[in-house]
Amino acid sequence: MKYLCIILVWVYLLGFTLACKKNQPYDLRPILNATNDNILSQRPFNYAFTMLLRACTDSVLMEVHQAFIDGATVYLSESGKKITFLFDGDLCQDSVIRFGSFIAVLDTNLFLDGAQIQFSFLDYFEDNHHIIGDYHLENSGINRDGKIGFTSRVDSAVITKDSIHNIHWEGELLYLVDPPSMLPNPEKILITIEGKGYGMSSRGYAFQSTITGPLADSLSCPWIHDGMIQIIIQDGDVRSGTIEYMGKSGCDDRVDYNFEGRLYHLWINDKYLRN
Repeated sequence: MKYLCIILVWVYLLGFTLACKKNQPYDLRPILNATNDNILSQRPFNYAFTMLLRACTDSVLMEVHQAFIDGATVYLSESGKKITFLFDGDLCQDSVIRFGSFIAVLDTNLFLDGAQIQFSFLDYFEDNHHIIGDYHLENSGINRDGKIGFTSRVDSAVITKDSIHNIHWEGELLYLVDPPSMLPNPEKILITIEGKGYGMSSRGYAFQSTITGPLADSLSCPWIHDGMIQIIIQDGDVRSGTIEYMGKSGCDDRVDYNFEGRLYHLWINDKYLRN
């Protein structure tokens, strides 16, 4: 009888412990931090690519070697192989304030198969986040769907989150775009983004991201408006989540975070990406 009572007490305590654990609130800060930092990491390189497309299809820039594109003063060298994008703190179309500059150096026409492009960031900031990193692009030719592919590689990028926290990120992205020659209006160029990335968030959480539903972008909309990214981290109560861009057929910066069934409706701006 004594042993039976001991067993019953042990079973009760075990059940109580499991019940408490089941109802214990999850700490979402690690996954939220990694998810926000992934957006901040990819954005500068996606933006640089779209600005390069804008520049190479801008008739004014091609003719007089200077133009104003989305808050930037853009200069084209006499050789046509160096494009400088200079920002002076203006609010860009995607509600990001940009300072500094980045330079794209091309070895030939951007839309020729095999073209190589090297970006350099020179004291470049997005909403006070300093962007440092090597960014290389290559024109991989036209695929079976008739789109031009651009493979990109980002090595050891560092993005300052604030005065003491940095994000470390590297990734490989594939951009698929409509050939400009097929469209009367370059603003109608559609961009599809695939690929993956790895990083260390500003709070010290290692994460990896995979684009599981191709991201949809265009020159006529300043935000990615469709597609999904999966985020995986090893440390934290919740170890995976998704970013789903919700503009769909419209054009806005709505995004949904889904952390294993915990859904959050957000917008991509500095107010929400500070965590």
